Amino acid sequence: MVSQQNAELVRAGYELWNRGDVEAFLEFLDPDVEVRDPPESPDAQVWHGHEGYRRSVEQFMAAWEHASMEPEEIIDAGDKVLARVRYHARAKDQGIELDLDVFHVVTIREGKAILIEVYGDEAKARRVAGL
Repeated sequence: MVSQQNAELVRAGYELWNRGDVEAFLEFLDPDVEVRDPPESPDAQVWHGHEGYRRSVEQFMAAWEHASMEPEEIIDAGDKVLARVRYHARAKDQGIELDLDVFHVVTIREGKAILIEVYGDEAKARRVAGL
């Protein structure tokens, strides 16, 4: 039952993010949350805590005028949740559009996300999630 609650918590988190409600989304995150960019990304970063998350959003939104993350599949994996997410974003200056699948492994403790890991590779994300 806890696992299903975790999946629903993650689904609700995407809804908040897509509404652009950063403050409400922070309620989903543990104050000491860690968010890791895809390790294969040349400028991958690790963001710590609510302030780190805010900075990551500010940095991202400086370059992109629109971004959405639509969960296409959410899989319960105990204290971890694997989400396949359709990511869409449009650049502010060049009008370049991204439309791709990314994989999030979200670790939940006591009803809060304590770790969010982003992967471009599904097999790697599944291994990290324990699937």
